[in-house]
Amino acid sequence: MNKLSAPITSHQIDKTVYALGDSLTWGFPFGPDASWLAIVKNQLEIRAVNHGLNGDTTHGMNNRLEKIIKQVSPGAIVIITGGANDAIAWVAPDSVLANYRQMITRVAVARCLPVVGLTCPISEEPFLSRLLEYRQLLQAFTQKEKLPTIDFFPALAGSDGCSLNPRFAVDDWHPNEAGYRQMARVALPVLRRFIIPKS
Repeated sequence: MNKLSAPITSHQIDKTVYALGDSLTWGFPFGPDASWLAIVKNQLEIRAVNHGLNGDTTHGMNNRLEKIIKQVSPGAIVIITGGANDAIAWVAPDSVLANYRQMITRVAVARCLPVVGLTCPISEEPFLSRLLEYRQLLQAFTQKEKLPTIDFFPALAGSDGCSLNPRFAVDDWHPNEAGYRQMARVALPVLRRFIIPKS
């Protein structure tokens, strides 16, 4: 078990998922009931808590997590997905990685399972280029630390492999309802690996 993973086994994981993120977790512009998390909740028949906040950065997420994690029972799954608003603010990649590391550590110390969400593509430069820097750094980090990952990016990327596919977009930054369904399709097989059905 690596030092950043929660010291729990699959048999200690319950059927509760917390998702910490920005508007892409919240479900903007449709609301939480249309979010990818709501779709996953209904399909897996689990309890899911949406802690998405429109406009939030990884720094803000880390600050919120300090309070949120105190209300989370050991064994829960905590999905952490951010970065788009950091790109708008032109936050340095190393700072984004540091925020992720702190959040993952908080989750692990609480004896929960941290799952890293790699966020969706966007279609506005120069912010896309900065987001791709975050992505490269986080991919290397999660692989090195052997952390469970939900990679939303490829399923929503357009023909160029980088920008948000117009088929799944309501604007240059946010998925449409079909896009949120795509995100759910990506998340489902990852979460099924960890959630043990109740007998």
